[in-house]
Amino acid sequence: MGSALGLRDQSIYTQGAGRVDVAAALKQPVLAMPSSLNLGLQTAPHNDDKPVTKPVTYFNSSAEPVRLSLKLNGAKLFKLSTSSLEVPPHGSATVDVTADTSGPEAEGAYGAWLVATGNGQTVRTNVGVGKEITTYDHKVQMLDRNGAPAVNDDKHVSSTYLIDVDRLAMYSVAAGESVKLPSGHYIVDGYTATVNDNGAGFSEVTYFTEPNLVVGASGPITLDGRQARKLAVRQPVTDATAAATGIGVARTVGDGNYIGGVGVDNAGTANFVPTMYVVPNRTVAPYKYTAYAHVAWAGMADGQDPGGDLYLDSPYFYHDSAVWPGQIPANPSVITDPRDYAHVDASYAGEPGYRLNNYTFPTLPQRDPSGHWVPAFVFTPAIGMNLPFRRDEYYSTKNVQWSFSNEVYQHTPEGNYEYLTLVDSAPQSYPAGRTTRVDWQRGVFGPSLPDPRIGNPGRDALPWSARDGDSLGIYVPSFADGVPNRLGDAILQSERTTLIRDGQEIGASDSRGIQTFAVPAEEATYQLTKVTKRAGNWTKLSPEISSQWTFRSKRTPDGVDTALPLLNVRYSPQLDERNRAPQGRFEFPVTVQTAFKAPVRPIVDLQLSASFDDGKTWQAVPVRRTGASGWKASLDQTSGFVTLRAQARDAAGNRVDQTITRAYEVK
Repeated sequence: MGSALGLRDQSIYTQGAGRVDVAAALKQPVLAMPSSLNLGLQTAPHNDDKPVTKPVTYFNSSAEPVRLSLKLNGAKLFKLSTSSLEVPPHGSATVDVTADTSGPEAEGAYGAWLVATGNGQTVRTNVGVGKEITTYDHKVQMLDRNGAPAVNDDKHVSSTYLIDVDRLAMYSVAAGESVKLPSGHYIVDGYTATVNDNGAGFSEVTYFTEPNLVVGASGPITLDGRQARKLAVRQPVTDATAAATGIGVARTVGDGNYIGGVGVDNAGTANFVPTMYVVPNRTVAPYKYTAYAHVAWAGMADGQDPGGDLYLDSPYFYHDSAVWPGQIPANPSVITDPRDYAHVDASYAGEPGYRLNNYTFPTLPQRDPSGHWVPAFVFTPAIGMNLPFRRDEYYSTKNVQWSFSNEVYQHTPEGNYEYLTLVDSAPQSYPAGRTTRVDWQRGVFGPSLPDPRIGNPGRDALPWSARDGDSLGIYVPSFADGVPNRLGDAILQSERTTLIRDGQEIGASDSRGIQTFAVPAEEATYQLTKVTKRAGNWTKLSPEISSQWTFRSKRTPDGVDTALPLLNVRYSPQLDERNRAPQGRFEFPVTVQTAFKAPVRPIVDLQLSASFDDGKTWQAVPVRRTGASGWKASLDQTSGFVTLRAQARDAAGNRVDQTITRAYEVK
């Protein structure tokens, strides 16, 4: 730990001592004991706190004395007994570190780095102390809608989360219990619920929420269900069943969001209409708080599907969403006016014998401080379908966007689910009163490196493949469908990754997913090759994908993921529900994609060729430029499979050579 390098723009709480320099650790003669110094937790109140002192001892294993300069980087309540030490050969020397918590500093945790430098080496030691936060006893009094104390038993669940906005701490408290809390501002996220007869999920819920409850030194926290209002819902068509219902909140906290809420579960009843109540919030948090409700409606199939898919092959799917910035209204409703629905003509391609779930995630049309889309849902249902399939989908359009994740799966002989591939899409806004055609699982399937914050919001905005210091971390999701900036991956039979530097192979890996390579610091030309072979027979397409990326790279700052400038060629042909194209003259869009977070350079060249015999022979395919990164390809084709090979290059010299075997079928 003492050899660690401090990482730029990161606190002691995110990096600890820093990144360990293994080479330095093996050869540096001086080490510190302890490597991390804990000065304890000082109990509240703090006006009578006494300074706490503990030693750090440096040991010198060399035959020469070492003169160390000492300094503290961090909180000012730490002091050193000396600013320098001389450590004798094969000996030791000690410095005392003192923490004085009796000053005006706020209560909480404090840390610093003790940095010792001398004779060309640096030794870092973490130092920490805690000022216990003053807390007060508060009883959580939760009343049901009749004014009786809410209970927890076999048929009822009653509890709340209390989120300390100032200190980013969360407390879970059951109704009637007491909790010790610091004074401050809190989010309330609680409910009292009736459990379904089968013991799974809730049949009825009353929801409590406050965005900015001020908690002081005394008094109970009362959540009064007598103030609840029934959430208005309505079946969009007469035989619709609520497959999922939720009500919740999004509250900005620090550089992220707290997302909370509760849902009602259908226990398998056709034409089920949910019952939910909500207590309108009394406190406000301007521009930081949004409440929402969401109901997903589907048709329930006659009889029970052996695989447990209650809504298998529903011909329709309705999503009602209500968004309430700042304040839950006195008469909350999640009923969508028919004029405010967007109609989506959704087509799902695939092979008979396989199924697909399409998960739908309502999101607010805004990002949080860290750049994530803000979710506006509690639960979203799995509505299975037999492939290929087509259905009518309807989405609310006011103050909401929709993102999607869909997965192809099958049932195993043992009755389990076997998931085969997953495709995610970015949030979409659809126009009210109009029909939009949306295709899913249509080729060409291939690598894609878009913004990772799509599909189910929550992934960090980090590059897929990056350099950090002298390490390359490689991850290339290999199986997005034909929409250019979707994200997708599949179960693979094998994955082979090879890295060449200035013509010399420096590493290879058969591991699937993420690969890591140590590389020299100096700038060089790299060739990264990845060959993936898909597992299973759920599609006839893209059984093998070969990509070779050429780029230059040199050492980058430690602790920072610097995106590698990888290009991918994406194809978007108009294919039918079995991923087949017609014979004859055929045109389709081609897009050259630059990896997320990598510098976008002009694409200066694209060459495309096609094979109708799985790569034995090739013919050039003419392409016509249609935009900065778009082309139109045109070729004459006969029945069989088309393999596509592309070479693309940008103005910085970054290049990709990519071959997708059996990219699509010609019927």
